[in-house]
Amino acid sequence: MTRVDQLLDGYVPGDAVSRNALALRNQLRQLGYESDLFAVSDRIAPDGRADCRPLTDLGLRQPDAVILQYAIASSAAEIWRVGGFRRLLLYHNITPAEWFRPYDSVLAAQLEAGRRALPELLSAAHAVAAVSSFNAAELRALGAAAVRVIPLVCATSPPPAPDPTFAARLGGGFTNILHVGRLAPNKCIEDLIEAFGWYSRGFNPRSRLIIAGSDRSCPRYAALLRMVIVETRLETVWITGFLDDRQLSAAYATAALVVGVSRHEGFCAPLLDAARAGVPVLARAAGGIPEAVGGGALLFDEASPRELAALIHLATTDAALRRAIAEGQRARLAELDRRDIGAELRDWLTQAGVPPPASPPI
Repeated sequence: MTRVDQLLDGYVPGDAVSRNALALRNQLRQLGYESDLFAVSDRIAPDGRADCRPLTDLGLRQPDAVILQYAIASSAAEIWRVGGFRRLLLYHNITPAEWFRPYDSVLAAQLEAGRRALPELLSAAHAVAAVSSFNAAELRALGAAAVRVIPLVCATSPPPAPDPTFAARLGGGFTNILHVGRLAPNKCIEDLIEAFGWYSRGFNPRSRLIIAGSDRSCPRYAALLRMVIVETRLETVWITGFLDDRQLSAAYATAALVVGVSRHEGFCAPLLDAARAGVPVLARAAGGIPEAVGGGALLFDEASPRELAALIHLATTDAALRRAIAEGQRARLAELDRRDIGAELRDWLTQAGVPPPASPPI
C-alpha cells in the first residue's frame, strides 16, 4: 500500500494542529492510504500516545510521502527536509517571536528559527499548502508560487454531552463570557480581562469571565494574567486550565458569548467550535480570523477596554444582532461542511507526485 504519514513538533489532543493532523490521517485512511502520525517523543501528551507515535519510529515505516504540519522549528522539520520521500508542507503560521520574547526567550528563539527555516523548507517541498489564505500570503511573499489553501479541519458534528458536574460549577445565574485557547501573549487576554472589568462593573454585575485553555505554552504569561486579575480585584474571572472535551462542551453550553481578542492568528479554530455549539462570537479582525469565521461573528478592528465592554454588552443583549450572528454562523458552517476534504487531499498528493493508493477507498 502507498503510505502517507505526517510529522508534527508535538501532539496534544484538543490542540488545533493536532486535531487537524488526526482529521487528515483519518481522511487518508479512508482514501486507501496507510497513514500514521509522528511527533517528537517528549512532546506527545500522555493521552495522545494512542494516536501519535514517536518520531524515531518513522524510519521503520519507509513512507512514500510525508506531510509536515509546520508551526514551529523542531527536529521533525529537519528530518522531513532531508527525507527520501515526497515532501508536502502544510503551514499553520508561526507566531512572531516578539510576542513571546518578554516571557520566554527560549521559545522566542525557537519561533525565530522556525521563520528563518521557512525558505529552505519551501525549497525542499514537492507541494505546499496553508490552512488559510492569510498563511498562504506569507509563503507567497517568500517566493512560493503554487500554494494551495487547505483550511483547518474543524469539528463537523455537535459537541459531546456536557460534563454535568462542570456545567453546575458554571451556573448560578451568571452571564458567562468565554475565551477558549492556550494562554499565549499574542492572544492579548489581558485586554479582555480589562474590558470585562468595565463590563461587569458598568453593565452586568452578574457576569463571569471564563478563560479556558492550557497555560503550559507560556507559564510566565499565564502568571501575568493571574496578577492582572488580582490587581483589578475581579472576583468573577476564572482561568480554568486545559479542559477535556466534555468540560469544554459544558463551557460552550453555558456561555452567552465567546470573545477573541488575539492580534495574531493563522486561523482560530475555537471560534468555529463556538459556532458549532451555537454560541455567538465577538472577535478582533486580526490575521486569519475574518477568513475563518466568514460572516459568523461580530468583528472589530480596534477598541478601547470601555468600547469592548460596550460591544460585549451589545452582543449579549441585542436579540436581533445575536440572530444575525447565528445566521452567519450557520452559513459558514454549511460552507465548511460542503468541503470534499478527500478530494482536496487527492489533488494535493497528485501535485506532489505521490502514487495513488493500491487499495480501494474505504
